[in-house]
Amino acid sequence: MPDSSAIAVDVLFSLYNSSKFQYRPTLALNFKADGLQKLVREKLNYYHIQNYFLFDMSIPDLLTYKNEGLKFFIRFSKYEPEFALLEDAARVWLDGFKETILDEALISSLLICNKKFCLVSPELHARAHFPVWEIIKRLPDSILLSNNFLLCIDLSEDATRFFYCN
Repeated sequence: MPDSSAIAVDVLFSLYNSSKFQYRPTLALNFKADGLQKLVREKLNYYHIQNYFLFDMSIPDLLTYKNEGLKFFIRFSKYEPEFALLEDAARVWLDGFKETILDEALISSLLICNKKFCLVSPELHARAHFPVWEIIKRLPDSILLSNNFLLCIDLSEDATRFFYCN
């Protein structure tokens, strides 16, 4: 349940569309309540937001997002090793809660299926991020320079220095 410090979705979407910003990054939307699909679709349409994805929902709720024609990511992790709804997903959300799940075999299998993916950086789970970032730096340019790969991070300034200034 949101508390008084939560920002209203209308405020968030208005700010996102504000002329203050030249670049509109991808919105990663993680709603913590079930059954919001119609409202979410209406709000995204009202604000003309197309660069978004929804993630981290239960499979039954995910099916309703799919039926509403909304973009969603499916999660792959140690706890969810199956690619449920892979064909319908916008991307695969690679989430190593306690371990690094990024490896070339997994990436190759996703690319063979023509699937884009997003890696959850370890700091989001209070783990050291530099070892994983080092692995990312060694990935082939064909992956890194394509739009097939996203990195979900909390440390954007650190990531900019690490990936672009080193």
